[in-house]
Amino acid sequence: MGWVCGFFPYFFGGLVPGFITAIVIYFASKPLVKAYQQRRRGRLMNKIKEIRDKREAEISKKDISK
Repeated sequence: MGWVCGFFPYFFGGLVPGFITAIVIYFASKPLVKAYQQRRRGRLMNKIKEIRDKREAEISKKDISK
């Protein structure tokens, strides 16, 4: 029963600051995550474009050599 008297005040006392901190961190990190995802999407699109260009160049080489 001794741990209950010590645990509950810390638990309930930490709920409000923890909840507020979670909200602040969420909204602070949201733009960072969005920027990272856009940058990653851009790199993937560039890579796909390079692969398509390379494939088209190989196909046009084969057509010319025929």
